[in-house]
Amino acid sequence: MDILTSANLTRVLARNICLTGLPRAGTTLTCELLGGLPNCVGLDEPLDRKGFIGEQPSTSRSGWLSRKRVTGQPAEPDHRRIVANIEQFFADTRRSILEQRVAISKHVDGRVFASKIADATGPEGTRIRLARRGEISITKPLTSDFTLVVKHNSAFAGVLDELAKALPVFAIVRNPLSVLASWQTVPIPVHRGHASLAEAFDPGLAAELSRMPDTLDRQLHLVGWFFERFVRVLPPQSILRYEDIVGSDGQMLEVIQPSAAGRSVPLASRNQAKVYHEGTMRKLGERLLAAQGAYWGPGLYSRDDVAELLSV
Repeated sequence: MDILTSANLTRVLARNICLTGLPRAGTTLTCELLGGLPNCVGLDEPLDRKGFIGEQPSTSRSGWLSRKRVTGQPAEPDHRRIVANIEQFFADTRRSILEQRVAISKHVDGRVFASKIADATGPEGTRIRLARRGEISITKPLTSDFTLVVKHNSAFAGVLDELAKALPVFAIVRNPLSVLASWQTVPIPVHRGHASLAEAFDPGLAAELSRMPDTLDRQLHLVGWFFERFVRVLPPQSILRYEDIVGSDGQMLEVIQPSAAGRSVPLASRNQAKVYHEGTMRKLGERLLAAQGAYWGPGLYSRDDVAELLSV
């Protein structure tokens, strides 16, 4: 293990990578693939809400909930403070990995795993959650300037304007029809048309969703919100399509970690997974094709991409 000195501090900071994307777009798959590369660790949603917002003095007029307490208006999150807490998390986690060989992550049996929600359904009709958040062991050889990838979908998207100024950020997107189809099946907030931390960090989003009684209306709005954020803030080369990741067997992730170019992992698309009900897909497709959103555009998706999924 190398000793961290001022000489390689710049390299270390450059290898702190934030990964965001739409929920169910392949971000955990990306995290798993990157974590399987040499000198790279990928962590899946290791921070909880307290980890993002930190502690706030109850008498502060400029803290996390200050506006709510002082004026009675909705809280205005301090995005700069949240980003500072994210940066501190990277530093603390690097130290923990290098010195103690442990880190916090969502995991399945001790490892970051793309299939963290089973295809089988539970009593409530949604698929069974397999992952839990906790400590995992990091046993691979690492240098002090290893690449550390931390994935949070809604939270990182919610503070993306500030986050992208401080750290490298990549976003994973996916055919919006397949995203919506997956959302109908999973036991997470998007199933109800909500994204908890995104709404906490963007009160405007929370207000918009609260005015929509229909679940599908909320889901369509959320898909557009994620895409709009990514397209507005990130350069095109930092927005990666799930379909391209799968089609290249993970090799196109070299834009994040160059060693991915030399490692091929057989992958198969789940854009038409059997757990997506055909009738539901058609209903979702009809609504999506009639919608306007930032997902339609060069380098992203076209209505033909959606129609193709419906024609098979």
